[in-house]
Amino acid sequence: MSEGPDSGDSIPPWASIEYYLANSLSAIYPVSDTDHLALHYEVHGPSKSVMLLVELPRSEKCPSSPSPRIEVTEVRYRGMRSAQVRTNSVDLLRDFHDLTIAVVDRILREGFSLQDALSATIDSWHRLIDTRSSLQAIRTGLHGELAILDSVAVQQGWRRAMQSWVGPEGAVHDFSLAGFDLEVKTTTSESRIHSIHGLEQLTPKPGRELWCASIQLAPGGAAGRTLTETVEATLAAAYSTSREVGAKLLDLIQSAGYSKHDPQALDERWSIRSEPLMLSAIHVPRIAPELLGQVAQDRISNVTYSVNLSGLPPDVDPPLDLTSFRLP
Repeated sequence: MSEGPDSGDSIPPWASIEYYLANSLSAIYPVSDTDHLALHYEVHGPSKSVMLLVELPRSEKCPSSPSPRIEVTEVRYRGMRSAQVRTNSVDLLRDFHDLTIAVVDRILREGFSLQDALSATIDSWHRLIDTRSSLQAIRTGLHGELAILDSVAVQQGWRRAMQSWVGPEGAVHDFSLAGFDLEVKTTTSESRIHSIHGLEQLTPKPGRELWCASIQLAPGGAAGRTLTETVEATLAAAYSTSREVGAKLLDLIQSAGYSKHDPQALDERWSIRSEPLMLSAIHVPRIAPELLGQVAQDRISNVTYSVNLSGLPPDVDPPLDLTSFRLP
């Protein structure tokens, strides 16, 4: 197996890789081979495969795969403990090659771990080709979170409210307030049916209470509020506090998935269907990591399930007062 002609520079273009595969040739491209981190891109012509090999720091576990089409396994490569990333679909080699370039860029330029780089890249690709239904789900969730943000701001001020909204920055839970975290679930269904993404979403952090706010929206007609109207009203209120707070909130709203360029047909009018339901997470039916056992936790990933909260009574004395809850 030879060293690629572009060694130490970058992953070569697909045309070069295709040549190796077509002629059953093999090559290794050292994308980064420093004391800090070793990354190698390998082409194996006889088996018609390409793979990324990433050195694993001593404290870092081998990542789990975020996709059934991608295999991630721990190997010894050139004497180093490494993660081997490859696709199990020959017909997707070209696309896997392009994805690998994006993953490497996040690792080298942005300092991501392999796990975070894989997850962020695949999530971005999903968002790039989002269907109408998934984009609408993002907008529905944002509408509910902005309504909660408004309630927090009324009680604690816009600066503290903006600081508490941590979901758009990648936190496990949507809000982190004094003494408790809050996960917001919004649905347009007549029942309180919510999608739960991951085992951690309804799992309290050590030493922190976790609450869940269930919000129901209904088609609002002329009296309803569009997401665009809610965004504009929320930003106006934040900017009235200070330009800094308004600008930061705008960044958060955009990170949460809002774009003024979304199709106008998605900007429907909504109203509040029922009073929000506040529950301690320990009273929400959920799949808890501790129920699975360590072996299952290590091997099961990307868990998504639905939970129906209809008919459950609200918990008494919730840490956030939602009696004046509204769509801004």
